Amino acid sequence: GHPTSDPEVIRQIVSLIKEGCDAIVGISTGGGMGMMPEGRLQGAAVCQPELASFNLGSMNFSMHPVARRYKPEDW
Repeated sequence: GHPTSDPEVIRQIVSLIKEGCDAIVGISTGGGMGMMPEGRLQGAAVCQPELASFNLGSMNFSMHPVARRYKPEDW
């Protein structure tokens, strides 16, 4: 498999969880490298879960060339 932000897939999963138990459902806005914020937010927008993360990008994908432009005290 692979990460997906397909709202239909997420809706099906949330529906199955809700049918099976009374759990608070949280949807991840994480995803794969290259996934844009709009894609990451689709599932939460469609399903409107009780809880959702706010991961608009990973900090572990290399930013070393960008980081060199800033002095430590700039941030």
